[in-house]
Amino acid sequence: MAPGNEEETGSNPGHGTMCDAFSTALFVMGEAKAIEFWRSGAYTFQMVLVTQDGRVLVTDGLADKFEQEDGSGYAYETISRSPS
Repeated sequence: MAPGNEEETGSNPGHGTMCDAFSTALFVMGEAKAIEFWRSGAYTFQMVLVTQDGRVLVTDGLADKFEQEDGSGYAYETISRSPS
């Protein structure tokens, strides 16, 4: 992790509760509202959403950390701040 990037990654000590809260809230929101919330910029974080239809949605700040594996059954998509 790059210095100064702790807030974005949520890896500061004590941020575990915030990460858990985001995880729960985003799950309850569902795909469309979770993406809308992330795009709002109200909080700075990255996320990975795995949908029931076999898609893995990764925010652009994490996209370079993921590689689609042939035969996995998942289709990877990158989410950017502005809708395409």
